[in-house]
Amino acid sequence: QNTVLSYRDALKLFVLFLTESKGLQLSRFTMDQFNRELVIEYLEWCRNRGSSVSTTNQRLAALKTFAV
Repeated sequence: QNTVLSYRDALKLFVLFLTESKGLQLSRFTMDQFNRELVIEYLEWCRNRGSSVSTTNQRLAALKTFAV
């Protein structure tokens, strides 16, 4: 259950990153836009918000699971 909650939180933060930091509308976001550069920007955004390396790695794992 904790893994599911962690993945949920990571994806919620990803949505927040897309809408607030990148100015994207979620309804217009496509998987074509989901690329390495965007993920790196998201991870840097997380780190700038105070996430530890461990937490940032967990968020990356959530995105990898989402992308499969």
